Amino acid sequence: MCSIKLPEKKTTLPLRDSILDLAPCVHGGLVRRNAQKYNIPESEILDFSANINPLGSPFEQPGSGPDIQQIIQKALERVNQYPDNRYQEFREAAARFLGMKVQAGNIIPGNGSSEVIRLVAECIIEKDDIVIIAQPTFDEYEQQCRIFGANPLHIRDDSVLSISDGLLEEAKILFLCNPNNPTGKLIPRSELEILAQRCAENETLLFVDEAFIELSDPVQSIADVAATNDYVFVLRSLTKSFAIPGIRFGFGVASLKMAELLNNARLTWNLGVVPEAIGTELLNMDGGCNSQYLIDSRELIKKERQHLMELFSLMRGVEPKPSSVNYILVDVSDMVMDSVELTYRLASHGILVRDCSSFYSLGKNYIRIAVRTREENDRLAKT
Repeated sequence: MCSIKLPEKKTTLPLRDSILDLAPCVHGGLVRRNAQKYNIPESEILDFSANINPLGSPFEQPGSGPDIQQIIQKALERVNQYPDNRYQEFREAAARFLGMKVQAGNIIPGNGSSEVIRLVAECIIEKDDIVIIAQPTFDEYEQQCRIFGANPLHIRDDSVLSISDGLLEEAKILFLCNPNNPTGKLIPRSELEILAQRCAENETLLFVDEAFIELSDPVQSIADVAATNDYVFVLRSLTKSFAIPGIRFGFGVASLKMAELLNNARLTWNLGVVPEAIGTELLNMDGGCNSQYLIDSRELIKKERQHLMELFSLMRGVEPKPSSVNYILVDVSDMVMDSVELTYRLASHGILVRDCSSFYSLGKNYIRIAVRTREENDRLAKT
């Protein structure tokens, strides 16, 4: 009697090699986790680790903002239907919000910015493609590209405008954040237009993340350039600008042909009826990027950012870096404790700041502080 030798059972998982060593990205906004860790009620925690509009959402503005309960109630009337995957009203509202000769056909709806980054990476990246990332910056660019087998190449964020044509020619995508997270630097539109032209000549996609530009200077946006250039893509993530990060919505801007193809490839029904309704309502606010709500937000941020800079300047071992937006990168390398210990100690007192040791090249020398209201900013400084 003969016996059949079965093949040895594989010990590897049926997954791409490119994700076997992936670790989750580090993000701020971990209120619930820290409340549980330090046994502090969530309502008593001050979160400076997430860069949320300090004015609060338009729904919190007495007599001026839309009624969120009414919007949700109306959206729930459609809860027994699939969303309309064309998202026509949302896309038309996004185009009007930009007010830069952008059409609804240029808009790609997204369930927050991370999903749009994933979509672009999935549709463009082939194994071993080079992607250039101006560092330090948002970790999700590298994370999403690595999933599809890309080889990230890091350059300094202050050298991106002088990048060589040879390097551009080798790369599939050049990622940059404007204004940059975590440094707060804003590149003027005029300089980005030159870079966009060079990227097009070298057939490299220029991916510009404008997640915070409404809270900085929307005039510097190049969304209209993306609408007419096949090699420029602009990302807008509005949940921070409208202070509703728990409701996921955002969008990309691309040329008509590219947007059509990306909309064909994105996940069907990626926006539920509630985020779609809320997003459409907010994007339709009078004035778009220059609505009174966003103008007031930028004025508050400018005033409170200056106040924080003055407070930090009085502290020994603390050096705040210039910023154009609603967060400040702070050098703590001359303090008696590093960024990890400082973040831990503040959290134990109910104040969350962003330890920047997870950002490329920053080590344990920096924290990032969101700009909040006067009372909250003073409590941070005192603590």
